[in-house]
Amino acid sequence: MTGPDTGRHVMELRFATGNPPDWDPASPEIEVWADRYGNPCAYGQIVGEESWMHVPRVGSYLLGDSGRPTLVLPLASVPEWLVLDTFYRTVLPTTLQLRGSEVLHASAVLVDGGVVALCAHSETGKSTLAYALQEQGHPLYADDAVVFEFEGDRLRLRQVPFSIRLRRPSAEHFGAPSRESTRVTGEMAPSRHSQANFAAICVLERFEDAEESGSVVEVSRLEPAEAFPLVLPHAYCFTLRFPERKALMMRQYLDLLRRVPVFRVAFRPGLHNLPQITCAIVSAVQADRGATADALLPA
Repeated sequence: MTGPDTGRHVMELRFATGNPPDWDPASPEIEVWADRYGNPCAYGQIVGEESWMHVPRVGSYLLGDSGRPTLVLPLASVPEWLVLDTFYRTVLPTTLQLRGSEVLHASAVLVDGGVVALCAHSETGKSTLAYALQEQGHPLYADDAVVFEFEGDRLRLRQVPFSIRLRRPSAEHFGAPSRESTRVTGEMAPSRHSQANFAAICVLERFEDAEESGSVVEVSRLEPAEAFPLVLPHAYCFTLRFPERKALMMRQYLDLLRRVPVFRVAFRPGLHNLPQITCAIVSAVQADRGATADALLPA
């Protein structure tokens, strides 16, 4: 594999009838994706030249490529909105990664026109922080998936349909819809930010002992070697069984981290702390961009 597959068909979904290939969730040939509690949420299967994703209580998806759309064989009585929502939140990002793009599991906003990705394990607060940043004038750019590709020496972002999902306390705090009523339909108008540059990555962590920490938030800039093991766990990956694709993935993440600043953002949880946390993130990103711009000026 020499580079990303940017065919438009990967973004399409078509409903089909029939039966998926037989598969055993206990088989060592099956990829298993689990949530933070260890509960399986999707299974991957390769049959010949075909790549399948089986999603419990939804259906089976035959992943598309540049020449064909993704097909879905939904389970009986599954509502169409759930099939579409699962495709855009889970199946599409994984398909793009399989076909050569890289995808960070992250929310993202625009700060001074540049994309700032917020990576975190589930329930850390990345969607809440992204929404809080939007409320302060930094437009939302992504939720769940930040897609990037390399075209020669150029780093390019690729925006996909999304809808921000807030847990009930955050939704009530902002007066916004909760995650139970938030769905991705794919009806996303062309974004005027589609050519935005990748400004920064923030790896979010909660203080291990919020009671003892004397700070609300601490932001530190990481060197690429420090950032790599913190960012990589947030990467979408269909399988590591293809040596060439695995090697490409490692090279592209190393290249990304050489180009894009990464910050570790440790904070004390609590909705009342959001103003200080968001201010610290924006200040760190703007200061770093300003320092980079100054360094490029002629002496």
